[in-house]
Amino acid sequence: MKALSKKQAVSQSALDEVYKQYQMASSALEIERQNLEVVRAQIGDRNGVTTEVLMAESRVAQAELDLSNATVRAPSDGVVTNLRLEVGTMANANMPLLTFIADDSMWVAADFREKSVSKVEQGYLALVTFDAYPGEVFRFPVESRDHGVAAGHQNPNGTLTQIEVNNRWVRDAQRTRINLDSDHLPSSLFVGSRATMALYSGESRFWQAVATLRIRLVSWFHFIY
Repeated sequence: MKALSKKQAVSQSALDEVYKQYQMASSALEIERQNLEVVRAQIGDRNGVTTEVLMAESRVAQAELDLSNATVRAPSDGVVTNLRLEVGTMANANMPLLTFIADDSMWVAADFREKSVSKVEQGYLALVTFDAYPGEVFRFPVESRDHGVAAGHQNPNGTLTQIEVNNRWVRDAQRTRINLDSDHLPSSLFVGSRATMALYSGESRFWQAVATLRIRLVSWFHFIY
């Protein structure tokens, strides 16, 4: 069209019209080139896999995980208690609907004053009577004792320490916990069963007699209270 225009074979307006169409076609070509680069970026290295496909695969994997989590499996042998499920009950995350008690989750622990267990070691023995078994006394070896308790006035959250106010002349006794090696417990006990414990050293027959007498009295009292 330029060559024809120079020879005055076409009018200037016809040349301008063709030039305008050429500019529009060039702009459209550049736009399509940019679209092609976007598509290539979406496809990535995996041929034929776009970002939408990857997002869909991720949603499918999440749905499969949610489906697997919807199946409740017990971690070990045991029983289910405190079940509050009915047909149509909706289960939500982090909201318990039942309680699982494992067969090997029973243990015996007792709270003692600090001065009462300052010298307690693993060689000590314990006499235990359970409220569910009045008149019976069980003997267990001491397995361990706690070596720390939470200090109620300390709050390590970046704020100032709150001092506990205690106006009593003799402050309340701190308590610590004794844990027993109790692999064989009576079958009818449940988690949270109450018991009374007396400790004694295996080397002292005198304190063994005192502990036995005391725990026997407590065990007999369980018949009437």
